[in-house]
Amino acid sequence: MSKHVTLRPVDAVPIENALKALSPTWTSAILLELASGEKRTKRILQDLPGLSAKTFTERVRLLERLGLVRRKIFREKPPRVEYSLTKEGQNTVGLLGSVKKAASKLNFEP
Repeated sequence: MSKHVTLRPVDAVPIENALKALSPTWTSAILLELASGEKRTKRILQDLPGLSAKTFTERVRLLERLGLVRRKIFREKPPRVEYSLTKEGQNTVGLLGSVKKAASKLNFEP
């Protein structure tokens, strides 16, 4: 049995804030890329053609501030950094799956 959530009009503000946070181009793509496991910057940029290093840095910092992505720094020479989803990040990827399913039923296309 699915868990039913009662929503009220006052709940619109946090919902809209969450949608705004995830709406910048590449934000969802980075989350979905990390859903398959821990990755380094170079691999993410290779796997997401068209994503610039500057945009990646901006988006991943936002995702870190939101608590969805974790950055792990290895004190090596040269330094190595790996990114992974937090538990909340994993939950958000699940939410994105639900949004995709709803969008396909409703024919949301630009």
